[in-house]
Amino acid sequence: MRRAGLAAIVALLGVASVPWAGALPGGGAGTLAAQAGGGADEASLRSAVASIARSWQRGDAGGVVAQVAEEGVRLQLPGGGSSPLSQRRAAAVLRRLLGDGDGASASAGMVGVVEGSPPRGFGELVWESRADGTPGPQRRVVYLGFTMEDGRWRLTEIRLLG
Repeated sequence: MRRAGLAAIVALLGVASVPWAGALPGGGAGTLAAQAGGGADEASLRSAVASIARSWQRGDAGGVVAQVAEEGVRLQLPGGGSSPLSQRRAAAVLRRLLGDGDGASASAGMVGVVEGSPPRGFGELVWESRADGTPGPQRRVVYLGFTMEDGRWRLTEIRLLG
């Protein structure tokens, strides 16, 4: 798979480094409601994460962005900052990050629901890809943050972990 280097993508974002506030969406506020098995909220969250994993594997930035919250998404890459991006700008960054998806794999990992109003959730992807100039595949974890909007889980954060 051919994809741009992280430095080029961070430059495209045009943000400075910003430390992250917590491990859960919304700075960790709320109570973790479920981790494995659980209610309908978790089942629908698991479905949303699986849908994003399929789009991610295909290199389909549009499929990922179709699930972005109305206010946009925060995108954080190693060595870069975190900034809210509109759907259009997020699509441009993700197109460069994902390339054409050739030779990549992405699988859904754990999910959890955080009680609150509105409910928030998180999920992870395990992403394996080959970047230009590297001898073998790179394995990364992608953190996804969600909020419930109009009865649907909407993506609010994408964080690519080292």
